[in-house]
Amino acid sequence: MEDGVASYEDVDRAWIIAFGTPPGPFGLMDMIGLDVVRDIEMVYYRESGDASDAPPQLLLDKIAQGELGLKTGQGFYSYPHPAFQTPRWLKGHED
Repeated sequence: MEDGVASYEDVDRAWIIAFGTPPGPFGLMDMIGLDVVRDIEMVYYRESGDASDAPPQLLLDKIAQGELGLKTGQGFYSYPHPAFQTPRWLKGHED
């Protein structure tokens, strides 16, 4: 997603279709808390020293904006009714 190949919605749709388990990874990160996801990624990064393990800038930007996911009402999705829970979302419709 960060390279512009797909949107977070497209990644989540593909995940749900492939594995049949909603939410997708971005919805799941929202439920965990984006700040918690960052903290977990920081543990991996500190242990490995590998830049690819560092939290992506998009995640850091969302946290800086106070968008922590479900607990703040905004993350990759808006809560309490995230788009991925709507009946037509899986087919690419936002309503």
